[in-house]
Amino acid sequence: MQSGYIAAPGFNRMNPSTAARGLPSLEAFIFAGAGLALLFIGSWVPNERLNINGVPLDTVVVVATVLLATLSSIRPDMLRMLAVLQIPLLLLGITILWSPLPNVGFDNLTSLVFTSFVAFLLLNTVVEKYGDKELARVLVIFLSLYLLAAVAYKAQFGFFNRQVLFFLNGPIVFARFMSVGLILSIYVFRGYFRIIAAVIFFAAIAWTESKGPILASTITLLAIGWLSSGVRGRWAVIFACSAAVMAVVIVAQYYDISTRQIGRLAILLNLLSGDSTLPMLIESNSGRTNLWGRTADLVFAYPLGVGLGGWTHYVNTGIDPPYPHNLFLELWSEGGIVLGTLACIPLLLFFAVRRNIFWFVALCLFLAQLVSGNLGDARQMYVFGLLAIFNPEQLVTGGAATIAK
Repeated sequence: MQSGYIAAPGFNRMNPSTAARGLPSLEAFIFAGAGLALLFIGSWVPNERLNINGVPLDTVVVVATVLLATLSSIRPDMLRMLAVLQIPLLLLGITILWSPLPNVGFDNLTSLVFTSFVAFLLLNTVVEKYGDKELARVLVIFLSLYLLAAVAYKAQFGFFNRQVLFFLNGPIVFARFMSVGLILSIYVFRGYFRIIAAVIFFAAIAWTESKGPILASTITLLAIGWLSSGVRGRWAVIFACSAAVMAVVIVAQYYDISTRQIGRLAILLNLLSGDSTLPMLIESNSGRTNLWGRTADLVFAYPLGVGLGGWTHYVNTGIDPPYPHNLFLELWSEGGIVLGTLACIPLLLFFAVRRNIFWFVALCLFLAQLVSGNLGDARQMYVFGLLAIFNPEQLVTGGAATIAK
């Protein structure tokens, strides 16, 4: 075992430059798969859709992954800094004392703090032992399998019915994971394989008709292309963006955009074209702005916060799922202006480090978090942000300069 690492006996670090050759190792599959499973499930609280014959599958997975995390590899200095970063988030737990829904607040807090901590240990172990590209490769494989499972499931129960689960999750969560696969595939593949993978993952995002992830992924792809130094790589990414946008346009043509039955993709298409006259478009926009406006009023009315999970009690909009659909507004309204602002530090610290592939994943998830998802969902952004913070020396040299060669 390499000096300076905490690890189980026999857990030795390999040379990352040779680890990515050939098939991914079984050990990388196990640790990366366990970390990704935690990001899928999030909470240890039993969920009805993950209950099989009375057995809470999500609780079993969480316990199993926690046990596996005891075999993880982490530097002592990294562990200390990770513990320090958790402090501002743990301080949010104080507000549970005056929350009208403390069980909801506790669930969100543990999902963000505890789940993120364990998931990071598992995913970071793959980076420490095999290198960042090995982790990216394994995650792309798992997310591709997830996409295939969703296609098979939706083909049976309603392929274009947005109300039908995308196998395990709703459309927004599924789209977020597809955006992770999209960005990581740009790093893993080269040439035509990169373009094909990018188009497939973006088509999966467009399939969900979730406007937030579509816009977040598009902005992130353009950022990668713009910041890449290689001309060929830049054009490859831009071409992938163009192909993805064309896919959205083609799908939107199946809708009659002159009537109310226009579909969510047509809403996005009209937003991009500057047309804001359609009834559904106005309704869709006003739903978010209404939530944000009422949440802002709540922030000023309760500067100490209404307590984690308490937003639903004070803002009854009838919109499901019931949360502000904005990371900052949720932190400030439930955690208060002071504690909410402090909690932003560990979540957004990745912006202060050099750009790398995990940085771009965190950026995409951050953009999506501004328009959808609750505090517990921010664990995905937080974990990839931590990967970007703690492993800059192993990631892409020069930031985005070599991502899209």
